Amino acid sequence: MGTLKVQLSANAGVILSDGERCLWIDALHRVPVAGFSCVSRLQWERMLDPALVSPPDLMLFSHYHPDHYSSSYLRGAHERYPAAVVASPRAELPDQILLAEEACELEIKGVRILCRRTPHEGRGYETVAHYSFLILWGEAVLFIPGDAALGSQALAELIGSRKISLALLNFPWVTRPSGIRFLAAHGDPKEEIIYHLPFAPDDTCRYRDLTARALARYEDPAIHRQVLAEPFAALYFDLP
Repeated sequence: MGTLKVQLSANAGVILSDGERCLWIDALHRVPVAGFSCVSRLQWERMLDPALVSPPDLMLFSHYHPDHYSSSYLRGAHERYPAAVVASPRAELPDQILLAEEACELEIKGVRILCRRTPHEGRGYETVAHYSFLILWGEAVLFIPGDAALGSQALAELIGSRKISLALLNFPWVTRPSGIRFLAAHGDPKEEIIYHLPFAPDDTCRYRDLTARALARYEDPAIHRQVLAEPFAALYFDLP
């Protein structure tokens, strides 16, 4: 039992903490990408304040596209928190864990992270080293597909027969019916957090409005969906 805090850095960057364990996932990225937001220099400096953001036990990255990964921010955070484990499909630090296998498992203070290589969404990204995660946090099962292609067989294999407690999803998972159908058939989460949305000033493509309309169109009283789209905003999930 306990409470999991899910805090946003920017886009799909999150900090997961229960007060004893803390994971930073895709939380450090600094290069602006059109239509999305990045972690500004001021935000990054504030992230290193333990009064605002819990210090990491693990800094984990799904892939190294600029809206998910920053070499300079990672090196700065590693200097600030040298005891934190770093795991990434990009070789950046001499003491990091390199994600290179089809599948692997990490364990941080009793939290198990199942890592599975999955195809990145979109044409032209077939060769990108991209990983999705299933996190076993006590009895809770957290699903973080990252930028994986919606409905890929690799995602179905990662989930297996497990029931998902909480899914952290890029917004296309709820704007496309195929994403909703896939989750109903695999894991069937009743708690979903929708992210990878730009901050309002950067929303040149109106992704926030698109997502709001989709949530209204596909509203399901059996599923509790919440949006995480503001810097350092946090949502809380009761751990079973």
